[in-house]
Amino acid sequence: MPPPAPFSRLSLLRNPGAWVLVGGILLSLGAYGASASLRRSQAQARLASAVDQATERLTGRVRAVEDLLGALRGLADREGRIEVRQFRAFLATQELGTRMPELLGISYTERITEEDRSRFMKQMQDAHPGLPLKVWPDWTRPESHCILAVYPETANARALGFNVTASESQRADALAPRDLGRSLISSPVDLVQAPGMGSGLVLRLPLYQEGRVPETLAGRQEHHRSTLSAVTLASQLLEPSLTPLAREGVAFRLVDGPTGQPLLEKRNQAPRPVWAWLAPKIRPHATRWEVAGRAWILEGTPQPGFLHPMEVGLPWLFLLLGLQSSVLIARMVQVQWLKGRRAENHAQDMEARLDQSESRLRALTRVLPDVILVLDAEGRYL
Repeated sequence: MPPPAPFSRLSLLRNPGAWVLVGGILLSLGAYGASASLRRSQAQARLASAVDQATERLTGRVRAVEDLLGALRGLADREGRIEVRQFRAFLATQELGTRMPELLGISYTERITEEDRSRFMKQMQDAHPGLPLKVWPDWTRPESHCILAVYPETANARALGFNVTASESQRADALAPRDLGRSLISSPVDLVQAPGMGSGLVLRLPLYQEGRVPETLAGRQEHHRSTLSAVTLASQLLEPSLTPLAREGVAFRLVDGPTGQPLLEKRNQAPRPVWAWLAPKIRPHATRWEVAGRAWILEGTPQPGFLHPMEVGLPWLFLLLGLQSSVLIARMVQVQWLKGRRAENHAQDMEARLDQSESRLRALTRVLPDVILVLDAEGRYL
């Protein structure tokens, strides 16, 4: 009988080594898929956590500014107005340059009817003697909303007298807090205090007569007297809260919800490492939330540096070890199987020879009438 065929040519149904190899490959692929899926899920959760933590940091910064304006609101009289002297004295005790360096300034704006224009001009001149002040760009009818006081005054003196409702593009943002009866952060605007320095954000808090917010829109419009505003560059307010994302390997984009205008965006410019091509794909994570009455959307996209080399390499290590073990075990099974085949073939060959010898002996006994046995000198049959 011919020897068994080599391992590579054996029928799959007859070769247990081939079955072991196929099973090992399937198990290795399953282990790789499970490990990669687990790592992907962990990375996805880590990305979501990083984005959510960034929104919490940002919300905390905005709420700190809201709290400052809320404390200032306590200085208002029954008419909903604040004296400039008290305004300055309170803010001078707050150490804003240290506690809130992102603020360009705090402003106090009064609602001025046509009958109040003379009173307002005198009040502004008395509060800022020696400055050539005027209302600009111009008065508006039936009422104007002009800045009476700013802090710090030196850096923000240019804003004094500015009529925030003179521009149609800013009028809606300026009056929305009054109509809603609560603090509200603006859409990105150009700041008169910082021309050419990028988009700014203004957080406004309306003040009403008797210190309470009327329940109806008509009541809020009638009894509104003044507005407190915190002014900041968008980048200075937002970047400290979002920069940790970039350090973690996450590109981010913060978008103003109502307008879709980007507020801040940063991507990692580092070169893509070689091992990153083997990394599982992580979906971007976006969070929409409301801060100071305005919806913002923060989008986080993982960059090549987001996943650690071990996170990328572990599933591939499982796959390589599994394949290597499968090949070794399959080879051992093949060798044992081939030895068994050879032993079986040898036994069959010996049995066939014995049968052939027995047949010849029987044939001789049938042909010869008498049996002649021939022995050698040592008694062995010849």
